[in-house]
Amino acid sequence: MTVTRRFVVALLLAAVAATAASQSRVTVSLGHTGSVRDIAGRSDLALGFTVGDDGKLRVWDLEHDGLRYSWQVAHTPLTRIALHPTRSEAVVFVQDGVASGRLVGLDWESGSELFSVELDARPTYLDYSPRGTFIVYTIPSFDSVYFLDAEDGTRRPYLTDGFGIVSFVQTARSERNVMNYVPWRGECI
Repeated sequence: MTVTRRFVVALLLAAVAATAASQSRVTVSLGHTGSVRDIAGRSDLALGFTVGDDGKLRVWDLEHDGLRYSWQVAHTPLTRIALHPTRSEAVVFVQDGVASGRLVGLDWESGSELFSVELDARPTYLDYSPRGTFIVYTIPSFDSVYFLDAEDGTRRPYLTDGFGIVSFVQTARSERNVMNYVPWRGECI
């Protein structure tokens, strides 16, 4: 990992910690083998989360400058991570092929797997709904927006018609409405 990338990741992790801790400096030793592919944080926790080419999920204690948990989720790259808004759960994308893989739900405190869902394409967007009821992800296809139950990973019927490749999804706090952007049409729907 280059010095510039380490600096950027450390800066992003420090920004996550700034809302949860009043310390003036955060130092994180990444310790991933290969590239870090995604990072995440929650404003209510002084923790930073990283996933990378080494197939590991690492949870960093930003108040005490150290690694809290490290889990070997797979032996292939983890390229995305999303955190449940209130529980110690995360969903990661495990890249098993050139573009295919699986979404794996994890308890990041115990390292236990909660569910696994096969995907034919790498997600372009991945997140939990505001209350953590479902997981939303998009893939580059005509039917591109999918919703999974956050408890067990089963597919939830929400949108039945395809409308093009979606680059992101915004879910209302009530979880009753979603808005997405379809770049090829230049429209928010």
